[in-house]
Amino acid sequence: MFCIFIILVALISYRRLHKDVRRNIKDIQNFISKSENIKGDLLKQLATDFSLEFSKVLSDSINRSILPGIDEALNKIVQRDISPNIKLMNDMIDNFTEEELMEGIV
Repeated sequence: MFCIFIILVALISYRRLHKDVRRNIKDIQNFISKSENIKGDLLKQLATDFSLEFSKVLSDSINRSILPGIDEALNKIVQRDISPNIKLMNDMIDNFTEEELMEGIV
């Protein structure tokens, strides 16, 4: 009788232990799943932070280096090419107008 009791206690203990192990395995699986979600969220946040920081650096670089260079180049083009041509066109219009006026008077 005592042996049967010990066997029953052992079976019950084994069953409880088995349930605890299964529960612990589920807890570990849940922890891993949550960790993967957190890791994914952290990677997304890190990528967003890198992207924002890169945008700031690029924007600052454009504002400090590229835009002033473009503005200076455009000013040179306007002074060298566009302004003289506009003056030439104005002179042509003035000459044409003067010639038309002279012909109208004569």
